[in-house]
Amino acid sequence: ARLPSRSPPRPTVGADPGARLRTGADAGLPVYFPEGGRARLKVYEPVRTGDYVRRIGDDVQPGDIAVRAGTIIGAAQVGLLAAVGRDKVLVHPRPRLSVISIGGELVDIDRTPGPGQVYDVNSYALAAAARDAGADVNRVGIVSADPGRLRDVVEGQLVRSEVVVIAGAVGGWASEQIREALAGLGELEVARVAMHPGSVQGFGRLGRDEVPTFLLPSNPVGALVVFEVMVRPLIRIALGRRHPMRRVVRARTIMPIASMQGRRGYLRAQLMRDEQTSEYLVQPLGGNGSSHLLSTLAEANSLIVLDPDVTEVRTGDEVQVAFLAQRG
Repeated sequence: ARLPSRSPPRPTVGADPGARLRTGADAGLPVYFPEGGRARLKVYEPVRTGDYVRRIGDDVQPGDIAVRAGTIIGAAQVGLLAAVGRDKVLVHPRPRLSVISIGGELVDIDRTPGPGQVYDVNSYALAAAARDAGADVNRVGIVSADPGRLRDVVEGQLVRSEVVVIAGAVGGWASEQIREALAGLGELEVARVAMHPGSVQGFGRLGRDEVPTFLLPSNPVGALVVFEVMVRPLIRIALGRRHPMRRVVRARTIMPIASMQGRRGYLRAQLMRDEQTSEYLVQPLGGNGSSHLLSTLAEANSLIVLDPDVTEVRTGDEVQVAFLAQRG
């Protein structure tokens, strides 16, 4: 918001913002300085010209920018906008995002899983990740893979959402069913992306408004990593953030790391700092065969990012590490 240029009114008294100085006065006197009544009082502190007077433009000058583009509008910003007489400003609203889980084996967490059933982890985890990124989230929950039912639900979410995330929608025959069910809404592509975990994923623009729709793995770790890499930056861009990606630092490994040839690795890790040298240190969490373990991701505060041509990292080597959201 840029202030209009105008001639400043007379100065005001600091003890009572908005009150004018009396004719001939050039300073204010705080009420706690003097001693005595209204007719006579004693002053024990010296008062110089201009003391305790608030002048127009002390805070923000005419023509100054009061609130810069990209600033999060909080309590102080609202107060400053009110102080310069602005009741409306253009903002980036929170993008609306819907999360859907698909899988005949899924049950909600208020039920006891039977043989061959598991709790629906993805819709809860992904909804939390989307809220953390700044989206306004609608957790649809479990939806049947029945083509007619699935199409109706997704079509309904496309009307109310700027982004749709469907978990458990890639891999094998099930993904073919899902793509066929949604074919009338737009084109969906399922492919292998050169990353791990979560290499198999899908994307399309569905509905009349071509809503970005992401198809994520059923594995919760893979789903969350794909969300972190692919979906979260889109939410941050929609919010007007100048830097939509996580902060990345260089850190020294405290143990060896193995990664997959030809795929960019996003490996769960614990980032620390050496108290004496202030150097960043990083410890990978989990090992080979543990890519499905959600408990290690829950302990992680960062992701080690390895280039596709890196298969081995020795102890003491430097790697790139992306901070995750801080807890607490």
